[in-house]
Amino acid sequence: MNFEITLFGRINWTEHGLKTIKVQDAITIIRDGDYYIEDTCLGIYDSLKNITFLMQHLPDEKHLQSAKKQLLPAVSFNGVYNNGIVKYNNVTAMDFDHIPSQKEYTDLYMRLMATPCVGWVYRTPSGRGLKALVLHDNVDPGMHDNMYQQLMHMFQTPYIKTDPRCRDLSRRNYLCYDPDVWTNPSPVPYHFTYDTAFDVKASSYHAYTAKQKQQPIINREKPMIAVGLPSDASVMNMLKSRCKRFHPEYLIEGARRDGAYWFGTQASKAGVDFTFGLKYVQELYKSNEITLTRGGEFSEEEVEENYTNGYDTETYNEEYRKGFKIKRQRL
Repeated sequence: MNFEITLFGRINWTEHGLKTIKVQDAITIIRDGDYYIEDTCLGIYDSLKNITFLMQHLPDEKHLQSAKKQLLPAVSFNGVYNNGIVKYNNVTAMDFDHIPSQKEYTDLYMRLMATPCVGWVYRTPSGRGLKALVLHDNVDPGMHDNMYQQLMHMFQTPYIKTDPRCRDLSRRNYLCYDPDVWTNPSPVPYHFTYDTAFDVKASSYHAYTAKQKQQPIINREKPMIAVGLPSDASVMNMLKSRCKRFHPEYLIEGARRDGAYWFGTQASKAGVDFTFGLKYVQELYKSNEITLTRGGEFSEEEVEENYTNGYDTETYNEEYRKGFKIKRQRL
């Protein structure tokens, strides 16, 4: 189980100081907690163990997210990273966040340990969630999204879902201290077989989105919009506000493809001009409004691929367009 992965000094340090390590090296860092963290700007020189204790006593989620980004190292469990995954391996990470009670936490932990394909389990930085490292036999990175959705379905419970942002092939995962990290002595990899029930609409890999381009182009002629309805610019601004309120994960690095796809579906349904909406979303994903990356790392071509796929699944609905005049309307 000596799969190669990449270690990042911080989750958004993606160009310099990258180090190739083994999964077992990451587990050792988690279990021992003696990885040294230095931040001269914050005046912090401490071990991962002490930093993790600090995070578990922060007052709220906002402070925790900021501290994780500023201080914690991260790894790309899906493989070796170099401006994207360049060497795919047979392990992936699944997040189980915000477990509501200690009983449910314990029940989930026991369930994960009893699942043959789970290789490791450790507590997340908040102390209130779990991360499971799952072994699988998929060798095609183009099929990663389909496989991951199968795993999400397999692990879903009535009270908690795995974090869908982890589907991103280049997803990076925080490391933190957990002396009780569990290791499966004899894991059995999840056997992957492509399942059309889990066809992706916003693939995390170019091989899949390239296939989408072979599909017939749907007519994107601008529909007739009734007089008095909001302009395209107003609709897109309101969609951005709705996204921030109801789907904040779409503005975080790991789910940007899903976000571009979502904007495409909503813009098409609202009758926004295809080119205008696409340009708006491309500019959005280059801006400082994107969490973690602060924009600039999600290319216009990637935005176009996923926005287009979403746009072509919907048709204009005048009642939906009218709804943008109603304040605080939920999707």
